[in-house]
Amino acid sequence: MVVLTSMDDRNGRHPRMSTSPIPQGVSAIPESVSIELRLLRLAASGADVLLSAPDIPSLFNEFCTTAAKAGGYKLAWIGEVQALPETALRLVSMAGGPKAYVDRAILSDPETEASADPTLRAITTGKVQIHRDGGAPIPPESGAGKAGLKASISIPLTLGKGVTSAVSFYSAAADAFDAAEAAVLLKLADNLAAQVTRLQALADIRATEVERSIHAAIVSAIESVLPNGIMLVDGTGRTVAFNNGFLEVWGIAESSVRDRTLSELFPVISQRVSNPTDYLMKTNEIFGHATGPSYDEIPLTDGRILDRYTAPVFKLDGTSLGRVAFVQDITLQKRSELSLRRLNRVLLALIRQSEALVSNLTETAIMREICRCLVEVGGYGLAWIGIPKPGTAGRLDAFGAVGDRGQDITTIIENWNSGEPRLGIMSAASTSGTIQVVRDFQEEARTSAIHRRIAEENGFAAGAAMPLDSHNGVYAVLMMFSRQKDSFDEDELSILKIMADNLVKGIRAIRVAEDREAAVARWRNGMISTITTLSGTMEMRDPYTAGHQSRVGALSAAIATELKLPEEQVQGIFLAGQIHDIGKITVPAEILTRPGALSALELELIRTHPMAGYNLLKDLDFPWPIAKAVLQHHERLDGSGYPDKRLGPDIVLDAKILAVADVVESMTSHRPYRPAIGLDKALAEVEAGKGNLYDTAVVEACVKLFRENRFAFPVHTMSPITTPGVTL
Repeated sequence: MVVLTSMDDRNGRHPRMSTSPIPQGVSAIPESVSIELRLLRLAASGADVLLSAPDIPSLFNEFCTTAAKAGGYKLAWIGEVQALPETALRLVSMAGGPKAYVDRAILSDPETEASADPTLRAITTGKVQIHRDGGAPIPPESGAGKAGLKASISIPLTLGKGVTSAVSFYSAAADAFDAAEAAVLLKLADNLAAQVTRLQALADIRATEVERSIHAAIVSAIESVLPNGIMLVDGTGRTVAFNNGFLEVWGIAESSVRDRTLSELFPVISQRVSNPTDYLMKTNEIFGHATGPSYDEIPLTDGRILDRYTAPVFKLDGTSLGRVAFVQDITLQKRSELSLRRLNRVLLALIRQSEALVSNLTETAIMREICRCLVEVGGYGLAWIGIPKPGTAGRLDAFGAVGDRGQDITTIIENWNSGEPRLGIMSAASTSGTIQVVRDFQEEARTSAIHRRIAEENGFAAGAAMPLDSHNGVYAVLMMFSRQKDSFDEDELSILKIMADNLVKGIRAIRVAEDREAAVARWRNGMISTITTLSGTMEMRDPYTAGHQSRVGALSAAIATELKLPEEQVQGIFLAGQIHDIGKITVPAEILTRPGALSALELELIRTHPMAGYNLLKDLDFPWPIAKAVLQHHERLDGSGYPDKRLGPDIVLDAKILAVADVVESMTSHRPYRPAIGLDKALAEVEAGKGNLYDTAVVEACVKLFRENRFAFPVHTMSPITTPGVTL
C-alpha cells in the first residue's frame, strides 16, 4: 500500500506526485479517496508531460504512456485522419494493448455504427464518445469487448486545422469514465491540443531561423570562392542575404539593401543604370517568373558594364528558398574582348599573308596582297608600303596601297607625305629602324596639325609604322591606320612584326631569284612556324585554354611514338595538335570565354571550328594530312561526332589520335564553366569509349603512357612547346 504526497518541481511550476510507504497502523484508504487520488495523479502526471515534452512526437508518445499508467487504463492511443471526408485512420501513438484491436479500429467504417471505432466517430462528429455501464456499454461480443475492454472515452482534438485527431482511453472497469474522470481527461485533452499548437509554432520559428541560416550559409560559402557581388532574394522578393561585394559593385549603402524588397531597391539601383526601364522590366521578369538560370549585361551611367547571373535555390526537400544573383564588373573584360576580336582579325590576316607569299611571284604583287589582307581581313582602315625617296626629307613613295572605304588613297598619302614628315611616324620608323605607334592622333603631342586633320577627315584614330629591314638597313615602311583608339597593343604589334619579317623574307627571296621549288619549301616551313606561333599567341589571350593546343600536340606526338609510327608522321601529328583549334578564331570571343551555359545556336557556332580550321589550312601544301586531321578531330568511330558524322574507317589515324589527346587534356584542365575533372576520370572516360567512340589502340597507348609515368603534360610557357624527337 502506498500514499501520494505532493512536492514542487525544481522550478516550483506545478505539483508532482511521489509515492512513499503507508506507516504501520494506518488503515487502508477508502475507495472514494483512492479514486480521487488516481485522478489527481492522472492530472499531475499529464500536466508534467505537457510541460516537459520537447517536440510533438515525444509529446504524443509520453502523453499516452503516462496517462495510461497514471490512470490505470489498459489502452490509450491517438489516431488521426489525413483529410476529411476521407476516413482512413492512422495510428499516431499508443500505450498498452492489445495492438490487434487498434489495427482493427483503423479499418473501421464510420457508416456502420456497430463496427465504427469511437476514435473515428469522435473525429467525424467532433463530439466526445463515452461507453460505460449506465449509458452505452461496450458490447461483450465487440472487438473491444473480446479484448477485455469494458469502458472507453474518445475525445476529439482541435489542432489548428479543425478536428483531424482524437485521443481514446479504454478501461477494464465497466463503470469507468464518470463525470469527474471525464472532466479530468477533457481538460488534459484540451491542454494537449494547446501544447501541440505551441510546439508547432516553435517549430515554425526554428524552421524560419534555419532557413535564414541556410541563406547566410549559401552566401558565405559562395563568397569564399568567388569575388562577385552576391544577393539572395526569397520567394516574396525580399533581400535576405548579400555580401560586401554586392554593395561595392553597385556603389550603394547597406541600408539600401538589408531587409528591403526588390521594389524598394529599384529606385536606388535605377539611378545607376543607363536604361532604367529595360533594367526594371528584365529584373521583374527574372525574379517574378523565371524558373531556370538567367544571364544579362547591365550598362551603367558611369560607363561600366555589369553582368548578372541568377539561379533558383532549393532546399533538400525540393521547395524553393528563393533566387540567388551574382553581379560583377566586366568592363575590363569587355574591353579585352574588343581587343581579342581585333587580334583575331590580325591572326587571320597573317594566315592569308602566308598564302600570298607562296602564290605571288612579283614584289609588287606581294606588297599589294599584304596590304589587301591587312584591310579586308585585319580590319584596318588603310594600309600601304612606303619606300624612301632618295634625296627627300623623309618622304616615301607608296606601293600596294589599299583603303577600306573607297577613299582617294593617292591624295591621302600625298598629303601625309607633305605634312611635316619629320614629325610623322613613317619618317621616324624609316630613320630610326624601330616601330612607331600613335594610339590616338587627336591626343598624341608629336602628331602634326596636318596629320591630325587628315586623320580626323578620314576617320583614322590610330596608326603604326613598321620598318622593313634589309641587309643594308630600312628599305621600306609598312604603314597601317586603324579606326579604333588604343589599337596596336603589344600582342597586335608582335603579330604585325611577324608579318613584316615574312614580307621582308619574301621580297628578299624574289630579289635574289631563288629557285621556285626551294622557295616554296622554305615558305612551307615558315608557314608551319608562323601558324604555331599565332596559335600560341591566340591561347595567351584566353586564360582558360592557354597552352591547350600545345599540350594536345605534345600528348598526340607521344601517343604516335608509342604506336611506333614513322618519325615524319609523328611530326605531322604534333603540328596538327598544335593548331587543331585554329578554326576558333572565327568564333566570337565572348562565346568562347563565357562562363554560363550556351544556347543551342551558340553551340552550333562553336561546332563550326573544325570546318573553319580546314578551310584555313586546306590549300597549304603540307606533306601531312593536317587539314583533314583538324577537320575530323571531333569525329567519333560510331558516327556520333561532328561536323560530318564520319564512321571509323572514314577517319584518318591522325584525327583519331587528336580526338583522344583533346578529350584527356580538356578534362584535366580548368574551364570557365567547370573546374578540372582530373586525370583518373579523363582516362576512365576514354577507356569507357574504347572501340565505340575512340580507337582502341590509341586509347591503350594513351593510358599506358600515363599509368607508367612516361608522359606528363608540359607546363605552359610563353614560348612554343617542343617535344623530344619532334622538329618543325
